Amino acid sequence: MIIRSCWSPWMFYDNTRQGSHAVAAYCLVMNILAIVFVIYQMAGGESSQFYLPLFESNNGGYSNSTLGWGLGLILYFVIFASLTLMMSSGVKRELRFMLLPWIIYNFLFVLLMLVFGGWLVYTYYSLLYSVMALVILYLFAALHFYCHLCVYSQYQLIKFNQMPIIEVYYPQL
Repeated sequence: MIIRSCWSPWMFYDNTRQGSHAVAAYCLVMNILAIVFVIYQMAGGESSQFYLPLFESNNGGYSNSTLGWGLGLILYFVIFASLTLMMSSGVKRELRFMLLPWIIYNFLFVLLMLVFGGWLVYTYYSLLYSVMALVILYLFAALHFYCHLCVYSQYQLIKFNQMPIIEVYYPQL
């Protein structure tokens, strides 16, 4: 087990089970907010800043690239939200196979944030805001990685509790 207690984004929990439920609540809220924000940008909302997800896809109106990338992001966050609900149910029932898809998907999400932050600095190196966006993205990625460690520790605990204990009474010589 990597960690024994969990600091969720808003509270301290002395075990990883309660921390995993808090991580699930946090991820569900963040995914819903991300879906609402992408819908707002697809409907013509503010997307002129380079660190926003649909930057340069909306050139003065509703376009096919906005629709394509927006629907892709909505699908991505809907899958993440459903895996979050599945992870919470798996923690409740102590079924580790229900935690594994969330663990893999969240790890890919952290990698995506790290790559996106690096791409921002590489592409917009002349803007100081790109460094600020990189720092914010990396702090957000660190928070998600800590949530990842909390859920992975719960996965290891469930795995240890489900491990068969075999005692040999008559050893063969």
